[in-house]
Amino acid sequence: MKRLTLEKLSPSQINKINDLLRICSEKDPIRLSVPVAEANVRLKGERFFFLYEHGQLISMIHLFFPDWTTGELIGFTHPDFRHKHYFRRLLDTALSCAEDLELEQVYLISDGNSPDAIKALDALGLDIEYSEYMLSKQL
Repeated sequence: MKRLTLEKLSPSQINKINDLLRICSEKDPIRLSVPVAEANVRLKGERFFFLYEHGQLISMIHLFFPDWTTGELIGFTHPDFRHKHYFRRLLDTALSCAEDLELEQVYLISDGNSPDAIKALDALGLDIEYSEYMLSKQL
Protein backbone atom coordinates (compact mmCIF):
# COMPACT_ATOMS: atom_id res chain seq x y z
CA MET A 1 0.00 0.00 0.00
CA LYS A 2 1.49 3.32 -1.04
CA ARG A 3 0.26 6.75 0.06
CA LEU A 4 1.12 9.87 -1.89
CA THR A 5 0.32 13.57 -1.33
CA LEU A 6 0.77 16.01 -4.21
CA GLU A 7 0.09 19.62 -5.09
CA LYS A 8 0.66 19.12 -8.82
CA LEU A 9 -0.47 16.24 -11.05
CA SER A 10 1.27 14.45 -13.88
CA PRO A 11 -0.67 13.43 -17.00
CA SER A 12 -0.48 9.81 -15.77
CA GLN A 13 -2.04 10.76 -12.41
CA ILE A 14 -4.80 12.69 -14.18
CA ASN A 15 -5.54 9.58 -16.27
CA LYS A 16 -5.64 7.41 -13.14
CA ILE A 17 -8.05 9.83 -11.46
CA ASN A 18 -10.29 9.82 -14.53
CA ASP A 19 -10.19 5.99 -14.61
CA LEU A 20 -11.16 5.82 -10.92
CA LEU A 21 -14.03 8.28 -11.47
CA ARG A 22 -15.29 6.24 -14.44
CA ILE A 23 -15.21 3.01 -12.41
CA CYS A 24 -17.01 4.66 -9.47
CA SER A 25 -19.68 6.18 -11.74
CA GLU A 26 -20.31 2.77 -13.33
CA LYS A 27 -21.06 1.40 -9.84
CA ASP A 28 -23.11 4.34 -8.52
CA PRO A 29 -24.95 7.18 -10.29
CA ILE A 30 -22.64 9.85 -8.87
CA ARG A 31 -22.58 13.36 -10.29
CA LEU A 32 -19.34 14.44 -8.67
CA SER A 33 -16.01 14.93 -10.35
CA VAL A 34 -12.51 16.19 -9.70
CA PRO A 35 -11.54 19.23 -11.77
CA VAL A 36 -8.22 17.73 -12.84
CA ALA A 37 -8.01 19.70 -16.08
CA GLU A 38 -7.37 22.88 -14.12
CA ALA A 39 -5.55 21.28 -11.19
CA ASN A 40 -2.08 22.39 -12.22
CA VAL A 41 -3.00 25.99 -12.99
CA ARG A 42 -4.95 26.82 -9.83
CA LEU A 43 -3.41 28.50 -6.84
CA LYS A 44 -3.84 28.26 -3.07
CA GLY A 45 -1.95 25.01 -2.52
CA GLU A 46 -4.60 22.43 -3.29
CA ARG A 47 -3.66 18.89 -2.34
CA PHE A 48 -4.31 15.47 -3.77
CA PHE A 49 -4.09 12.43 -1.52
CA PHE A 50 -3.68 9.05 -3.21
CA LEU A 51 -3.67 5.45 -2.07
CA TYR A 52 -2.22 2.88 -4.47
CA GLU A 53 -2.11 -0.90 -4.35
CA HIS A 54 0.16 -2.67 -6.84
CA GLY A 55 0.31 0.49 -8.95
CA GLN A 56 -3.49 0.89 -9.12
CA LEU A 57 -5.15 4.00 -7.71
CA ILE A 58 -7.70 2.62 -5.26
CA SER A 59 -8.70 5.75 -3.32
CA MET A 60 -8.16 9.48 -3.58
CA ILE A 61 -9.15 12.75 -1.92
CA HIS A 62 -8.88 16.23 -3.37
CA LEU A 63 -8.56 19.11 -0.87
CA PHE A 64 -9.32 22.53 -2.31
CA PHE A 65 -10.06 25.94 -0.88
CA PRO A 66 -13.09 28.09 -1.79
CA ASP A 67 -11.64 30.76 0.51
CA TRP A 68 -8.63 31.15 2.79
CA THR A 69 -10.30 29.70 5.89
CA THR A 70 -12.34 26.84 4.41
CA GLY A 71 -11.36 23.54 2.86
CA GLU A 72 -13.52 21.23 0.83
CA LEU A 73 -12.82 17.55 0.32
CA ILE A 74 -14.06 15.28 -2.41
CA GLY A 75 -13.04 11.65 -2.49
CA PHE A 76 -13.52 8.37 -4.28
CA THR A 77 -12.69 4.75 -3.55
CA HIS A 78 -12.66 1.96 -6.11
CA PRO A 79 -15.73 -0.26 -5.52
CA ASP A 80 -13.56 -3.39 -5.11
CA PHE A 81 -11.66 -1.73 -2.25
CA ARG A 82 -14.52 -0.26 -0.24
CA HIS A 83 -15.32 -1.25 3.37
CA LYS A 84 -11.62 -1.66 4.16
CA HIS A 85 -11.01 1.74 5.80
CA TYR A 86 -8.79 2.98 2.96
CA PHE A 87 -10.79 6.18 2.59
CA ARG A 88 -10.51 6.77 6.33
CA ARG A 89 -6.70 6.56 6.10
CA LEU A 90 -6.65 9.21 3.41
CA LEU A 91 -9.19 11.33 5.27
CA ASP A 92 -7.00 11.34 8.37
CA THR A 93 -4.06 12.50 6.24
CA ALA A 94 -6.17 15.21 4.57
CA LEU A 95 -7.48 16.44 7.93
CA SER A 96 -3.96 16.60 9.31
CA CYS A 97 -3.00 18.72 6.30
CA ALA A 98 -6.05 20.96 6.85
CA GLU A 99 -5.01 21.41 10.47
CA ASP A 100 -1.46 22.33 9.42
CA LEU A 101 -2.96 24.91 7.04
CA GLU A 102 -4.97 26.35 9.97
CA LEU A 103 -8.31 26.03 8.21
CA GLU A 104 -11.35 26.96 10.28
CA GLN A 105 -13.83 24.64 8.54
CA VAL A 106 -13.62 21.57 6.36
CA TYR A 107 -16.53 20.28 4.28
CA LEU A 108 -16.73 16.81 2.80
CA ILE A 109 -18.72 16.90 -0.43
CA SER A 110 -21.17 14.10 -1.27
CA ASP A 111 -24.02 14.08 -3.76
CA GLY A 112 -25.84 11.35 -1.82
CA ASN A 113 -25.94 8.97 -4.81
CA SER A 114 -23.54 6.33 -3.48
CA PRO A 115 -24.99 4.07 -0.80
CA ASP A 116 -21.46 3.01 0.19
CA ALA A 117 -20.38 6.64 0.60
CA ILE A 118 -23.44 7.44 2.72
CA LYS A 119 -22.67 4.47 4.99
CA ALA A 120 -19.04 5.54 5.31
CA LEU A 121 -19.94 9.14 6.09
CA ASP A 122 -22.54 8.05 8.63
CA ALA A 123 -19.94 5.80 10.28
CA LEU A 124 -17.66 8.83 10.56
CA GLY A 125 -20.42 10.63 12.48
CA LEU A 126 -20.65 13.59 10.11
CA ASP A 127 -23.52 16.05 10.17
CA ILE A 128 -25.43 16.86 6.99
CA GLU A 129 -25.44 20.52 6.04
CA TYR A 130 -27.48 21.19 2.91
CA SER A 131 -26.65 18.45 0.41
CA GLU A 132 -23.12 18.18 1.73
CA TYR A 133 -21.69 16.49 4.76
CA MET A 134 -19.94 18.80 7.11
CA LEU A 135 -16.99 17.57 9.04
CA SER A 136 -17.13 19.43 12.31
CA LYS A 137 -13.63 19.44 13.68
CA GLN A 138 -11.92 22.18 15.60
CA LEU A 139 -8.69 22.85 13.73
